[in-house]
Amino acid sequence: AMTTRRYGLGERGLSPAVPALAEAWRFPVDAFPLHEHEFAELVLVLAGGGKDKEFLESHARRRGLGSRVRIVGEPTPEQWSFLYRESTLVVMPVLWNEPLGLDGLAAMAHGKPVVAFDTDGIRQWLRHEETGLCVPFGDRVAFRAAVRGLIEDRHKLRELGKRAREVWRDNFSPQRHITALVAHSEKVAGATKS
Repeated sequence: AMTTRRYGLGERGLSPAVPALAEAWRFPVDAFPLHEHEFAELVLVLAGGGKDKEFLESHARRRGLGSRVRIVGEPTPEQWSFLYRESTLVVMPVLWNEPLGLDGLAAMAHGKPVVAFDTDGIRQWLRHEETGLCVPFGDRVAFRAAVRGLIEDRHKLRELGKRAREVWRDNFSPQRHITALVAHSEKVAGATKS
């Protein structure tokens, strides 16, 4: 069984944690209220690709957040699933025009709300105030406020997560796509026979 110890978190655990699934690494370290006493249990987990681990660890230490920020690199699929399950919410502070954002869909599959900047791709699946929060592109102040608001409102966090899972199941699950593909193939095959 995988334990949080694998991620260097000792017995403290990941819950609540916030995986940041983007290359825009430095912003998440600065964006979260990790210094504030009321959020003492919060651990920021940076997961995904990226070549700046040492820089980011140094950046977190300089801000006095070394024990509150974990950088885990590129997890295996099982580790991704573990991170999603144990997280409180998933943030995608992507500062480019993200074409889709599969990490956000994976978070929704695990029933986690997502906070992301508004891009054409993210808008395809992130429904503001329904499955998470879609923040005006590049507005870092609004992004911080959105994350803080969800961390402070556990009821809203749970409701958005529940709805995220439902929207993923109804619109993005593999079974839904297979069913639609089979139906379309049968329709095309029937039209060809006519």
